[in-house]
Amino acid sequence: MDFECITCEKICKNKAGLVNHRRWHDLPENEEYQKKFKKNISNIHKGKTISEEHKRAIIKAQKGRKLTDETKKKIGDKNRGNHHTDETKRIIGDKNRNRIFTEKSKKKMSEAHKKDNNPAWKGDNVGYFGLHAWIRNNKLKPEFCEICGKQGKLELSNITGNLIRDVNNFQWIHRSCHKKYDQSIKKHIYKKLDNNYISLDIFTEVN
Repeated sequence: MDFECITCEKICKNKAGLVNHRRWHDLPENEEYQKKFKKNISNIHKGKTISEEHKRAIIKAQKGRKLTDETKKKIGDKNRGNHHTDETKRIIGDKNRNRIFTEKSKKKMSEAHKKDNNPAWKGDNVGYFGLHAWIRNNKLKPEFCEICGKQGKLELSNITGNLIRDVNNFQWIHRSCHKKYDQSIKKHIYKKLDNNYISLDIFTEVN
């Protein structure tokens, strides 16, 4: 016979299991019991170390497991407002010092903080320096200048003069080509054709 918890609707296989389960709910009559029980568990495991085999077994059991949004919220609410002690911070720092991350881990961490996941992300409201930094990270620098085709030190140039988040609106060119290109725009050598700038081949012909 199954027994259902009236608080969370969890199904227990027997009455003893239901009684034990209900002790963990945040009910006033069980608050003192919970504190005492948790303290006893903490004292029992204090100083114990887990073997490497046990660690591998835990990792294998947890692999692929995904927490529900409700569970994530509960964990977040439980930990909100808690702060590490100085001793805990020191221990964490010692364990992570000189830690080497794999390329796979680095990529995961990078992807987790990109665009909307990054609190500093401004979308299309980005400024001049922020936009150029984004372009440098997302537009591969070629070996040759995109205007004259020669090797040398390259820098980013805005093609249309508009600050838009589009890698195709920027080019990697020499500083000398950059100056000539900007001058050509100011002198209106580049004319708009159906709201699009004419091919860059005109630049080499004019100069």
